Amino acid sequence: PISEELVTVSKIAEDWSHHVLALSRLKRAAEAIPFVEKAVQAHPHDISLQLALGRAYGSSGRREEALSAYEHAITIDPKHPYAWVEKGNLLSRMGRLEDALVSFDASLQLKPKNASEIRVIKADALIRLHKYDLAVKTLRPILRLGKEIAGVFALYGTAHFYLDNVTDALHYLESATVNFPEDSFAWTHLGLALIETNDRDRGLSALARSH
Repeated sequence: PISEELVTVSKIAEDWSHHVLALSRLKRAAEAIPFVEKAVQAHPHDISLQLALGRAYGSSGRREEALSAYEHAITIDPKHPYAWVEKGNLLSRMGRLEDALVSFDASLQLKPKNASEIRVIKADALIRLHKYDLAVKTLRPILRLGKEIAGVFALYGTAHFYLDNVTDALHYLESATVNFPEDSFAWTHLGLALIETNDRDRGLSALARSH
């Protein structure tokens, strides 16, 4: 209901960024595209509109067009950290993980306010590339925030699991499931780590929680 209300209010206000956000949550992002495209035509150098258009395209499966929108946003303002993050997230979803890392690093160099969250999504890409040492290095500076930011403990523990540091893996994965009990990724890797230590019953129970 909140998203439905935001769709209406943001359209009236021509707040296309929030309009796209609300429709994306409702799986209806394609409805926003004609309105945002028209706004972009009128204001081609408005970076917020370019980002909104990229999100609308991306949420509608039009990934190449989304990528073009993000790249245009970066052309407008190369020092806009969130344009780089949006591009990195899209590239990650496209499976272009090495390119995504370049975008995440570009954003982090600009010292955005949400740098900790960007470190998390960067670590996720590193783990998918089997670069576990680099994932650990990326997350270590923000471990103190592990109870507040989803993914910190889960990814840090998972990286240690694949580095055969099972003791550390268990500690952080258990912490992840305590602080974020709906994190299926954490439950899955906790289950694998428990089975690795021959704690089969608890391991299977954790894997069951991941579904």
